Amino acid sequence: MNEVEIFVQGEGIPEITLVRVPGNGIVRDILKSAETQGVRFAGDERSLVILVEDQEMELSHDLSLEEPQIGHRSRVHIHRCHRLEVTVNFNAAQKTRAFPPSATVERVKRWAVGPEPEGFGLEGVDATEHLLQLCHSTTRPDEDTQIGSLVTFPDCGLCFDLVPKVRVEG
Repeated sequence: MNEVEIFVQGEGIPEITLVRVPGNGIVRDILKSAETQGVRFAGDERSLVILVEDQEMELSHDLSLEEPQIGHRSRVHIHRCHRLEVTVNFNAAQKTRAFPPSATVERVKRWAVGPEPEGFGLEGVDATEHLLQLCHSTTRPDEDTQIGSLVTFPDCGLCFDLVPKVRVEG
């Protein structure tokens, strides 16, 4: 039988988990495989939203893996929040936008530094010299982190500060 490897991230899944599912399987097979590897989902299967990384469309659990083009080494996200309300603070200003929990930190940063009025209007070097840090902390998640892995239902909100990469100490 042909198997595909899929990377899973999500609510209550602190580390990216690699699961193997039949190549001709369905989305529900991802859940089953993750559970056999010790992943414990919060909530029951009906409450879980499954998305392909950086995609908006929620996948039906009975959908064939081929339809959303989930293939070898695809990245999926499993969460109970359908959308996350993301706030980014920068220079005493604040911007808010909803994202799917499968969005990456990199995607949120692209929006935040993007052109005004949606983003803060940072360009070139200014944009590249900043990163996102969780509000009220020193935690700077990697750009490939799916934002849903940073929150737990029923809290479907997330706050970042846009900060310089280099910390000036003095």
